[in-house]
Amino acid sequence: MAHLSARDYAEALALGLQLVELAVRRRPRIAARERRRLERLQPRLERMARLAQRCSEAPETPRAAAATHLTPREVDVMRWLACGKTDADIATMLAISPRTVHKHLEHIYEKLGVETRTAAVMRLQATSSMPGKREARG
Repeated sequence: MAHLSARDYAEALALGLQLVELAVRRRPRIAARERRRLERLQPRLERMARLAQRCSEAPETPRAAAATHLTPREVDVMRWLACGKTDADIATMLAISPRTVHKHLEHIYEKLGVETRTAAVMRLQATSSMPGKREARG
């Protein structure tokens, strides 16, 4: 399996959403049971597509990587982590094992001087423009 970028993920979700919308709205011969399933799937795909789009539009983090000495792969893991993905999700999208993701996170925690996923994201957001970083208002 190839590495799945945030942009690829967003495009795949958008395509899936288009297919669901097409099936629900333009295919009268779909059984009522299948139509209900598709209708339940549609809002979930919409939420996932919005999140994936935000992640795909997020700026790269070279400044944060340089400041924290993260490897490019650790930056990939952190970008998906900041988007709320689980270790299993990240592993699938990066075409690595969940254990490898866990190992990357161990190294990230050590480099950032933190102990949790949330703390790692917050620390990196403080030094970069990772997804989810809020601009100070004033």
